[in-house]
Amino acid sequence: MPGFNGKGPRASGRSGRGKGPCSSAGGGAQTGSRGRRNAGEQVNQEYIQNAERTHPNIYQYSLEELKERKQELEKEIKWIEDRIKELGE
Repeated sequence: MPGFNGKGPRASGRSGRGKGPCSSAGGGAQTGSRGRRNAGEQVNQEYIQNAERTHPNIYQYSLEELKERKQELEKEIKWIEDRIKELGE
């Protein structure tokens, strides 16, 4: 862990376990990031612009669709509240 030597947080564990599949020794996807994948990376603005251009209405709903979805969610919430009461809170 701290020394990335496979001996644990206090460097007193048994050795030889390595850093796992995501280490530089294992050549995993998180190589060099110490487990924080994409840490500090910026979002590719071209990707966002392309998505907006190719799918402009992906998150736009009509008023009727929103009201229908709200009713569905209210029914689900009521079912959850009833179930909690049944189980005795």
